[in-house]
Amino acid sequence: MSEVLPEGWNNQKLGSLAKITDGAHKTPKYQVTGIPFLRVTDIKSTRIDLNSVKYISEEEHHQLCKRCKAEEGDILYSKNGTIGIPKIINWNWEFSIFVSLALIKIIEKQRLDTKFLYCILKSQFIEKQIKDRAKQGTVSNLHLEEINEFELLLPPLPEQKKIASILTSVDEVIENTQKQIDKLQDLKKATMNELLTKGIGHTEFKDSELGRIPKSWEVVELGDLCEFTQGVQISLADTLRNPRVGYIRYLYINDFSSDSKLRFVEDKYPGKIVSKTDLVMANTGHTAGTIFKGKIGVLSNNAFKISSSYKIHSEYLYHFLSTDDYWLRIGRLFNTAGQPHVGHGNIAKLLFSCPPIDEQKKITSVFHRIEENIICKKRKLAQTQALKKSLMQDLLTGKKRVQVN
Repeated sequence: MSEVLPEGWNNQKLGSLAKITDGAHKTPKYQVTGIPFLRVTDIKSTRIDLNSVKYISEEEHHQLCKRCKAEEGDILYSKNGTIGIPKIINWNWEFSIFVSLALIKIIEKQRLDTKFLYCILKSQFIEKQIKDRAKQGTVSNLHLEEINEFELLLPPLPEQKKIASILTSVDEVIENTQKQIDKLQDLKKATMNELLTKGIGHTEFKDSELGRIPKSWEVVELGDLCEFTQGVQISLADTLRNPRVGYIRYLYINDFSSDSKLRFVEDKYPGKIVSKTDLVMANTGHTAGTIFKGKIGVLSNNAFKISSSYKIHSEYLYHFLSTDDYWLRIGRLFNTAGQPHVGHGNIAKLLFSCPPIDEQKKITSVFHRIEENIICKKRKLAQTQALKKSLMQDLLTGKKRVQVN
């Protein structure tokens, strides 16, 4: 908390401005229909999905409401498990809540605006207080007394409303951009499922082991089109944390999604090196069967490289190895009693409907255009999220003041 307050601002504890209660301390008896019973998982999404929530009887609901009566404009706040998620109640149907949620009901509405409080509860300012107060056990949790003690830095009410309006408008841009990304990803998935089975512009089809496919396509085993190279097992003691002349990156499967734990080995395994365009498949564990690309280094033993021949375009194969149909077939190989293991011998026997190479490239170009659009939208999303973070830091601390008409 800043020792020097902006002019007109004051410090307040949340408990002096709002009544804070929680829900049922015991799990009630669920039923198929009745009154929605909300938990932390139910408030994480933008909209509550009434098809996925739990339901309780009206009798139990009325018993719980004696403790916690929620109304539109109140705020639900997660205090157990994933703590610190706020949600403004913007619906008028009755519901009950579990003890993992707190209900914040503002009683001093001339001093504290609901939307401004919502913004504060999502800010780094409160995150720091949560880290200071959260008790670490089997799960993180906050007690009602600790939420009551949250310290707020409050401008006059008109300024609160203006700040909340600015941040809400940025939230709307973020939400709309995410919706556009979701739609594009759905479009990509649907397009992949269509083009990877029916191709582009075909009018003649034939029956095959994989169902109806274009007449000009072949059904072959992947082993007839690709070579598979197992990674190499290197002791952790023989790796370095920092790069050195004569050393090269050592790639575990986790390294294809994160650069947080770099390892380097002597550059003496030329046959085990992968490039950014090489396809790599996880061999064992929860990611078994998943396809990766985009890194340079020596591949570890828990993965294998897939090298394409002139008959198959590597980008086309990458998309094929990401489809629902592929996962349906590869899932049958896993031993559910033990750790999932795929094995490149099994992948080599996998049947593949192979279009002519020119058509593979055309299909891949369609996917590429959708992916470029997704990347563009994700870039916009990241920029807007960064803007919001900066605005929250400036506006919620009074570093930048807003003009109130």
